Amino acid sequence: MDLKIKHPGNMQQRSVLTREKLINAALDCVSELGYKGATMDAIVARAGVSRGAQVHHFPTKLGLISEAFELMLDAFVSDLRERVDAIRSNAGQPNELFHYLWEVYFSGQLFSVTMELVVHAKTTPELQSILNPITEKFHQNIDDCWYLLLRGRNIDDKKVVMILNLTLSLLRGMGFQSVLWNRPDYFQELLREWISIVEDYLK
Repeated sequence: MDLKIKHPGNMQQRSVLTREKLINAALDCVSELGYKGATMDAIVARAGVSRGAQVHHFPTKLGLISEAFELMLDAFVSDLRERVDAIRSNAGQPNELFHYLWEVYFSGQLFSVTMELVVHAKTTPELQSILNPITEKFHQNIDDCWYLLLRGRNIDDKKVVMILNLTLSLLRGMGFQSVLWNRPDYFQELLREWISIVEDYLK
């Protein structure tokens, strides 16, 4: 996933490109090498920029990783909203979103980066405090997309949120399991069974 970053118009193009390179390199390194393995030296080498440029834009690893994480989530939410609009335009079923989340979010770079940061944040209060509001905003955006899909249905708001969070918990659990016990066909079977339960729940 190569992120294209929106910056104020007064920033020079070269500066924008340097930030993009560092942010994308940071995400690649965290995904492939883990949080600890994603050292600034490794990120700078992957980005192909000078150490001076890195220090100018992102003096600390924590600042770089947190901005990269937020931009990655924002890009995913933007894509998700387009998917929601497409589902609504085609009179699709809300559960189509669950398949999309599994195929895109829980089996790609975004999930692997998130998993690395969650594990490291458990023992790093500073990282946790920075990522908490970013994650909160992300989940609110996911909730908003889900509400949009169910708009017009006579369903209690509490039930709407519960369905989504139960689904996310299932997908998250399967995503973690896939690291050491990857059974794609079985996970698809679980997802199909869960969707059948949700369909009854939404009636």
